[in-house]
Amino acid sequence: MAHDTRNSPAHLGDQIKAAVRVNANFVDEEEAIGTSVVTSTRWEGDRDLRIYMYFDRDLAANSTTMIRLQIKWPKYSADLLDGIVEPSFWIFRRPTSSFKVSTTYDKIFAPNSLRVTPLVGSVKPAITQDEASGSTHVRFELDDIEVDREYGYRVELIRSSTD
Repeated sequence: MAHDTRNSPAHLGDQIKAAVRVNANFVDEEEAIGTSVVTSTRWEGDRDLRIYMYFDRDLAANSTTMIRLQIKWPKYSADLLDGIVEPSFWIFRRPTSSFKVSTTYDKIFAPNSLRVTPLVGSVKPAITQDEASGSTHVRFELDDIEVDREYGYRVELIRSSTD
C-alpha cells in the first residue's frame, strides 16, 4: 500500500481527481518492467490518495519484491506555480530496503529550474538538467530505511527577476 498527498483543495476539484491514473508493474533485478499489478485507489479527504496493490502471486515472508509505481496526476504541482515551497516526503510503515523516485519538471513548467533542499536528516536528491529539452530531473534514492521516519525534500521554483 502506498500513500500520497498533494495540491491545495483549490487545485484539486472532482475533474482532476477523476483524471488521476495509477499504474504498477513488477520489476526484475535489471529494472526491466514485468507484469502489471492490479491497483485501486481511494480518496481520503480533500488531498490524500491511498493506493492499494493486489498481487497475483504469494510473496514469501522476508522476500524482496520490486514494483514500479507510476502516478499521472494533473496539476500535481500546481501549488508550486503559486509560489508555495512544496514538500515531497515518504514515510515507510513496513521494512523497506531501498526506494527510488524520479520526478521530471518540463522546461515550460520550470523555465528557470528548481531549488531543492533535503528535509532534516534526509539525503540530498540528485538534480540534473537535460540540455536538449531543458527539463529538470530530481532523483531521490534511499537505502537502509528506518520504519516510521520521514524522508524527503522541498521544491521551490526559481523565479526570474520579472516574475
